[in-house]
Amino acid sequence: MPTRGAGAKGSGSPRRLALIANQLSLTYDIHAMPVDRFLKLLPDEFGGRWRLSG
Repeated sequence: MPTRGAGAKGSGSPRRLALIANQLSLTYDIHAMPVDRFLKLLPDEFGGRWRLSG
């Protein structure tokens, strides 16, 4: 069963993250960069939802 909200289209959703990642990959090598660097590139709409904790 899919996770609730996984198909959302709005701000900060997984679909939006995929779109942003595709855009960033045009300029950056996002597959080679550390996760924390990638997360710093994300727009504010992702706020704490996608930030690493700990």
